[in-house]
Amino acid sequence: MGKVLGFTGAIASGKTTAAGLLRQTANISAAHVEFSGPVLDIARAWMGKISVAADAGAANLGLLQHAVDELYGLTITDAQLSTLSVEGLEAYLETRKDIRLPEREITIDTKNVHRPLLQWLGYEMVTHVDARFWSQIVSSEIEMHTQNGAKLITVGGVRFPGDADMIHDISGRIVKVVNPNNNTAIHSLEGGIPSSHIDLTVINDGGIAELTGKMANLWHDLANDQLVSSY
Repeated sequence: MGKVLGFTGAIASGKTTAAGLLRQTANISAAHVEFSGPVLDIARAWMGKISVAADAGAANLGLLQHAVDELYGLTITDAQLSTLSVEGLEAYLETRKDIRLPEREITIDTKNVHRPLLQWLGYEMVTHVDARFWSQIVSSEIEMHTQNGAKLITVGGVRFPGDADMIHDISGRIVKVVNPNNNTAIHSLEGGIPSSHIDLTVINDGGIAELTGKMANLWHDLANDQLVSSY
């Protein structure tokens, strides 16, 4: 398997940019996977089955079961379904009917509009269904890229300990990107990776040129198995 690095950090810390710069500076066959990808896909499929004015309820959660099974062949049991906190969705479903039509579809470009839903879905699946619900999907995507010859795979949006465990299980490393000028904290529904799960830290306190240089240094050290704890 190629080298796998999972990126974590607060919103707007620069983790997506850092991952992209790493792939660019490595100049080898590389691929990128996002934990947010399957969250977006399931949310879009699920909401596509629900009336825009629907109330949160058991029937809607049943439609979530179908969406997960259709997309990924994963099972959410009735017992697991009963533990999901439906109340956490009421406000979102109530306001969804007021979302402008161009923004109503759930995509990477409209994710901020739907963030309450995405946070709820991400949290509830790992808390009440399976701690590695998302990581098993992402693991399959990593394996696909590996089979297609990728020598470097960056993984964005690592938010929960189980996500980090999956990356460590395949001999990958977790990179935390920290921007000291960014005061945005990780939302409670988006988990958070304990410091014990972090392998190295990138301090994003300069411009793009400085971050590019840091990622070039990181790649050099990674390729030569001489990583340090901070860049």
